[in-house]
Amino acid sequence: MAYESSYRSIKVKSGKIGNVTSKVVMPLIGTFAEFTFPFNAETATSQAATLCKTYDLSATEYQDVATSSTGTGYSSDYQLFPDTEAIGDYALFGAAAPFGVIRIDVSATAATYGADAIKWYYWNGDEWSLLTIIWDDTNTTPAAAGLRPFMQDGNIVFSAPTDWAAVEIDGQSAYWVKANVYAAQLTQIPLLDSLEHYIITDTNAFSCPYDGEIGEGRFTFVTNSGSTDHADVILCNLSSGACSAIKVITKASYQGVVIADFDLLVSAGDHLAIYGTDEDGTTEYANGQLELDILRK
Repeated sequence: MAYESSYRSIKVKSGKIGNVTSKVVMPLIGTFAEFTFPFNAETATSQAATLCKTYDLSATEYQDVATSSTGTGYSSDYQLFPDTEAIGDYALFGAAAPFGVIRIDVSATAATYGADAIKWYYWNGDEWSLLTIIWDDTNTTPAAAGLRPFMQDGNIVFSAPTDWAAVEIDGQSAYWVKANVYAAQLTQIPLLDSLEHYIITDTNAFSCPYDGEIGEGRFTFVTNSGSTDHADVILCNLSSGACSAIKVITKASYQGVVIADFDLLVSAGDHLAIYGTDEDGTTEYANGQLELDILRK
């Protein structure tokens, strides 16, 4: 009787012992393509005018980018920095909820630089903190990710910080990131193409079944790449804005070799998508699956 009582109490108290790792499969339908979410339908939504701003330090003045020419020192609408760029000027990009990817549509007047000039920041509730850019497709010199943006159309990927807080700027409360001029090296001030920045949402992304942390991933494709060059991907949580580091798919791994940890926090119901940053360049990977290990919490 004592043994039976002891057994029952342990069973009720413990529930499950430790965390459980589950495997889920994310379908990878279609052909790998750079600059897109190749395996998921997705939507890019231009933000309201009040969510895209520019700040002129010398005039201590905010302007909505859509009407930046109405401010002293700006010659065109959709101008991201004043005509005479100075250290401390910045452009702001916001949204109502945390995000990890923005899409930028640059006009024919794209940025040019003499050297690296831009650093990115977010509001942590007390102050502006440095934001690490994972990948910047608007930069034609990828080695300087985030330091020379707005040179072409593209996407800027970071990972929504866990301490990111909304703050009111120029009458608009939002989650903001800012591109701050830290060196006087802008030789051409960029203009957006009559639209604010876009926030990436999904229409057919993979829905995560569990709360937890995604660790390893295993890629398997029906069609292998056509050369020995690699392809690079980022796993994005489009619900929370959290993104993994860039991960490399090599030709040798197309049959199911494990890729390094994604280290991505997820909740049940979050939508996940694969973002391509670098193609193989010839015959691309096509039609497969990504098996993910999720440490359930």
